[in-house]
Amino acid sequence: MPRFFFDLSHGGDVYHDARGDTFKDFAQAKATALDLLRRFPAGDRDLTCTIRDGFGRSVANVSIKSGISGREAFGPQSSLQDDTLSKALPFLAGG
Repeated sequence: MPRFFFDLSHGGDVYHDARGDTFKDFAQAKATALDLLRRFPAGDRDLTCTIRDGFGRSVANVSIKSGISGREAFGPQSSLQDDTLSKALPFLAGG
């Protein structure tokens, strides 16, 4: 099964996924990227998830633009107590 990595950009911060995860196919990896972005509440900054393949090549960018919440773009989202990337996505912060 192919391995994909999810690098997130939020404002000026970039969090690189060093571990990645295996998926049945690219469609499953893309759905995961959308789910990651949906976890963040609406804000005043753009949010981007860059999907990389097992060779480190960028294969897709999935974004939410300022003024469009995850709920509006992709349907219901879970609420977070803290909207920082490191708490929302502990696997990117090594947690």
